[in-house]
Amino acid sequence: MPSRTDDEPTEIPTLLPYLALIDVELNPRRFQWRLVGTHITGAMGYDYTRFYFDEKHSGPALADLIAV
Repeated sequence: MPSRTDDEPTEIPTLLPYLALIDVELNPRRFQWRLVGTHITGAMGYDYTRFYFDEKHSGPALADLIAV
């Protein structure tokens, strides 16, 4: 996976609608949507940007999302 410093969004403007960036916190382990592209937001029906996975999902849905 590329690191945060490897990405320059201005170099890939056509890909931005399809891009999702996720921050990982280790202790406790949590995942936060840092950026969710407009195409993904449209497909999901909600803009998850800045939400933690566990703020919007629980149970098997949360487990499946974390597994991916």
